[in-house]
Amino acid sequence: MSGNADRQAAAEKAMQVASASGQAAAPPEARLAQSVTGMDTARMAQLGLLTSEFAHEISNIIATINGYATMLLQDTPAADPRRGHLEIVQSEARRARRALDTMTQLARGGKGTVRVPVDIDRLLDDVLALVSPEADACRIEVKRARGEGCRVLGCEDELKQVFHNLLVNAVHAIGAGGTISVAAELSGDGTQVLARVADTGCGIPAGELDRIFEAFHTTRGQSGGTGLGLFVSRDIVLRHGGEVLVQSTPGKGTAFTVVLPAESGGGG
Repeated sequence: MSGNADRQAAAEKAMQVASASGQAAAPPEARLAQSVTGMDTARMAQLGLLTSEFAHEISNIIATINGYATMLLQDTPAADPRRGHLEIVQSEARRARRALDTMTQLARGGKGTVRVPVDIDRLLDDVLALVSPEADACRIEVKRARGEGCRVLGCEDELKQVFHNLLVNAVHAIGAGGTISVAAELSGDGTQVLARVADTGCGIPAGELDRIFEAFHTTRGQSGGTGLGLFVSRDIVLRHGGEVLVQSTPGKGTAFTVVLPAESGGGG
């Protein structure tokens, strides 16, 4: 009881101090909103700090992977079917290094990388090649629809990251025995490229849809989600002048549509 009395007395004193200074005490919901905003800001500041602190160590790991892949490639004949797999490992290690450099630059207040013409249809093929082993292992069918002239101005590595995140999420949402549909097309007026990744997975509960793009928010629980994939993906798309749309029905699946300015439409 004494603890409750002490807390009540402290609260009354705080009210008196606020009143004496001519300021009204903030309502509980306002104080909560301020606390949440401060927490998000602190988390993002911490993320930037961690990015800078661990960049060097991660760079060493990437260099090791790339080095061993290069050594193995030198000893692998061109006709060996495993050579293609090693080339993917080497290519992805180099892409990881470029992504790390970009993240470090952005954490320091830089503007990121220079944008060049990117064929979204070809890019989707490249990303599907990376995700297909996991999809095949889960008996997931991938349906592919192609579009013509789906070119944008952007950073290819960053856009690969976006679609890699979406496709990996689709595989995890299905688990086993479903379908992922991947398509790209130009909008009717030719000013936008629409790239769609849809799955027949578990779907997203209505109450979670408004939060899926928040930093550190994950629907995977303890299964390994960091809560950063969609947050980073949306940030990349926004910096490219686009947007990410989502539709989901619990128990039936989810569809993400990435909308980007088309190269011919003056985007960039």
